[in-house]
Amino acid sequence: MMPHLLVHSFAPFLLAFQSCFTQPSFSSFWALTCACILCPGRRSITHMIQSAQLTELKHYCSFHRFFSHAAWDLDVLCMRLTKLAVRLLALKSTLQWAVDDTLCRKRGLTVYGTGMHHDKRCW
Repeated sequence: MMPHLLVHSFAPFLLAFQSCFTQPSFSSFWALTCACILCPGRRSITHMIQSAQLTELKHYCSFHRFFSHAAWDLDVLCMRLTKLAVRLLALKSTLQWAVDDTLCRKRGLTVYGTGMHHDKRCW
């Protein structure tokens, strides 16, 4: 189940994110994204690497380093994804977004917006 075997119609979607990465990072992003889609069961990095046989492309450590050391910006990637989703989905409809940034890194004693917020309004 190699990642390059993913449906060809999905390639333009992934290529829309190419400018967010360096070439080595984009290669890892492409492989991990395809592996995540094709991976049966639990989607840990190690399981995705094993099930998609990604070690035939790169050493497994390079895929783990993608998340800890690769040169890419999560905010830029999310903005690109948002613009793509709006362009594809919001032709003449209303979109409602639910965003959860609990996994984003927040440091310091007084980081703005780290509290819990609850909106009681019904949509």
